[in-house]
Amino acid sequence: MDQFEFEDETAKATGAPLEIKKKPRFKIFKGSTARKIPSRTERRYDDERRRLIADGTLVDHPSVSGLLVFTRDYESNSASMAAGVISGGGNFSGPEKWFEVGSGEPFNDWLGKRL
Repeated sequence: MDQFEFEDETAKATGAPLEIKKKPRFKIFKGSTARKIPSRTERRYDDERRRLIADGTLVDHPSVSGLLVFTRDYESNSASMAAGVISGGGNFSGPEKWFEVGSGEPFNDWLGKRL
């Protein structure tokens, strides 16, 4: 399975698409980190982040203040939603912000070659 990385300042996540289609669902892997304080004024994914904190999927990082850590894999509706949950908001073009581990190819380009 090809893996992709997303970074937003100190937050760093690894994930992968769950299917090959135009707008695939996207999995964030356990151990990935997310910003505790949102990076954007637009808080599009606040409700989802609150739900993930409430159910224990996102918890305070044990050694790095300002970060949350995923305690289990999390399946989002899209690469954009995954990026928004990690950054704490914003309207990201997720396919342009996730990069293949190793090659650095943007997810958008990677996916386009497979459709």
